[in-house]
Amino acid sequence: SPDLPWGAKLPHILADPTLQAISSRVGHSSAQVVLRWQVQRGVGVIPKSVIQTELSDNLGVWGWELSKEDMELVDGLETGVRKIVPIIKMADGSVQIRDETDENYPFGFVEGEQ
Repeated sequence: SPDLPWGAKLPHILADPTLQAISSRVGHSSAQVVLRWQVQRGVGVIPKSVIQTELSDNLGVWGWELSKEDMELVDGLETGVRKIVPIIKMADGSVQIRDETDENYPFGFVEGEQ
């Protein structure tokens, strides 16, 4: 992905063994577990997909909750690495991290500084 400027090959979050174990235990997909985790944290979620089955699956986050223990397991998956860092090209041709100056941007990564 061009949004991975440091070239790291990161595993797909939905294949994470912790998420898969929770998914199996609660009877919902890994995607639903992640979306439910966000909803329970009070985060507004706008999932993206063009695949009809995934769009339908995303609606399955209602009518159930993750336990406190499962919420803590998902919380523990934080690595401090943002998988997708939106890079934008400015009118002058320069490239910058889109959200770098946003007050909610929590990552210290700056391209070229490692």
